[in-house]
Amino acid sequence: MVRSAANAGAVAVTDSERSSASEEQRFVTTEQIRLFYRASSRTPYALYILLVVLAQFCAPYVPSPWPYLWAIAIAIIYGIRGYLTRRAVTLQLDDEELRRHCRLTLALTTAAAISAGSGILAFFPMLPAAMQAMITMLCIGWIAGAVGISSVYPKFFFGYVTPFGGCLLAAWLLFGYEYRWLTVFLLLILIGYLWRTTREIGEKTEESIRIRFANVDLLKALEARQRETEEASQAKSRFMAAASHDLRQPLMSLNLIFARLLRAADHPEAMAVASKLNTPIQALESILDSLVEISRLDAGAVVPHHDTVDLTSFARGLEEEFAPRAASSGLAWRVHAEAGLAVFDSHLAARVLRNLVDNAFKFTTTGSIAVTIQREGDRGLHFAVSDTGCGIPPTHIERIFDEYYQVENPHRARAHGLGLGLAIVKRLVHVLGGSIGVRSIQGRGTTFDVSIPIGASSVSDAGTMADASAGSPPRMAPALRLLFVEDDPDLQEAISLWSGGSGTRVLFAGEAAEALTIAGPLLDEIDVVVSDYRLPGAMNGLELVRALRQARPNLPAILLTGDAAAALAEQAKRESIGFLAKPVSGERLESEIRRVIANSETLRSEVRDVQAE
Repeated sequence: MVRSAANAGAVAVTDSERSSASEEQRFVTTEQIRLFYRASSRTPYALYILLVVLAQFCAPYVPSPWPYLWAIAIAIIYGIRGYLTRRAVTLQLDDEELRRHCRLTLALTTAAAISAGSGILAFFPMLPAAMQAMITMLCIGWIAGAVGISSVYPKFFFGYVTPFGGCLLAAWLLFGYEYRWLTVFLLLILIGYLWRTTREIGEKTEESIRIRFANVDLLKALEARQRETEEASQAKSRFMAAASHDLRQPLMSLNLIFARLLRAADHPEAMAVASKLNTPIQALESILDSLVEISRLDAGAVVPHHDTVDLTSFARGLEEEFAPRAASSGLAWRVHAEAGLAVFDSHLAARVLRNLVDNAFKFTTTGSIAVTIQREGDRGLHFAVSDTGCGIPPTHIERIFDEYYQVENPHRARAHGLGLGLAIVKRLVHVLGGSIGVRSIQGRGTTFDVSIPIGASSVSDAGTMADASAGSPPRMAPALRLLFVEDDPDLQEAISLWSGGSGTRVLFAGEAAEALTIAGPLLDEIDVVVSDYRLPGAMNGLELVRALRQARPNLPAILLTGDAAAALAEQAKRESIGFLAKPVSGERLESEIRRVIANSETLRSEVRDVQAE
């Protein structure tokens, strides 16, 4: 039984190989025919001239009009063949039709050769010796000329030279004059040489076509693999998008519940639990952000958006952001920037620097961390992030930008992250059109050098360093009335718990239509609207804010979403709507609420001043 199964498998493999070889041969034959057709689609006009010359040479010795009728008959056959080959090329026949057509063309070629050879054989005994030699030379030129056209598919040459060359040899053997045997010998050598040359050219042509066939197969395989890769990438992107949205909802709920626990000053046990919750929540948020960000970068969903940036303010925001961490770590921390303005994507550049600085803090226990920001002439910026940490061993330098690769962290300690930080940095720098390099001395420290080009001003990305530079604001003032539009009941409950400690009154709506109904009589009393972007029903969060502002312009509003697309963030910024990507901490939400309310108050003041004037 085992041997029978093995034999069956061997037969199957043999049949498969035989089928593949047969398909390859069909491809080669079809391509040879196509090459011949393209070469012979225009019947050589030199051949018609040659026929006229031969008829003229034979006319004085052969009864008229036989030489001319003979030449006309051959010219008609070649004309028909030329017309058919041109038509076949124009119609672009498929493989099977082309092979059938080829049999007709080959029959016409053989008919032309038989007609030409039989005419020579018939006229030869009437010609004098000198004219026999002249006719023979012209016929050999005729045969040699066929090599250039038919060598791509030697079957045509063999179908032509056999009857024509045979008739020429027979004419010399039967009716030749002096030196007939020497002439026949020389003719045999010459025809044999042309035959061999044609066959060698045909073999080379066939070999090149087989290579092309192999390349076509390889290209098809590569295209299939590319399609599979693209489909896998799209599936991964879809999964990450779904995971991003679905995981950010409960994670934001955790953040808000955590913020509420921190306000439970009269419950020391709750405070102790809350302090222990902070680490895993932040770790989970960091992991999710890293996975989603690298997926978006690989999918090409991140596009730079340039704006004019004050380098000093940009540096100050970064310095203030990491100052508490530096103080708690006992490290000297400094950010120095060259004064002036530059046009670049401050949001993406800040993400690059944050990841590099965060990496420096992880691996620096004593000493200092410093960032310098300098212009490189009028066309670029140079960022340098230096630390006095443990350094990177030379054997690891080339791999530190690989995904999930971590130096000396074989057990995947959570404190060191996922190993995606530098991989994200490299991709972000690529998006910015720049380059990144690293210099490190083991035991003494590391410096990352980033160069990015600067360009023309455009709309800046949302979430600029102005937001990052805003320190930790005081807690949200009590007695605010907030309209919260969100269809997730768990997140609504988390918002309710979060707001309870501050006295904020929250009105909840699950969709835009419900929000419009609730806000109708209370619109002037609502301090701020916080809405998810993706809502059930016909309207999204952005459209809801626009509808509410028709009745109350400059209504403070925040768009809260798990879809952190740059285009959506820009649109929100253009319409003076706050933008927060889930998950956000309670502190960050409080900060944004205070910011949009303050901006709205400032705008109303400016409007009143203009009206007063």
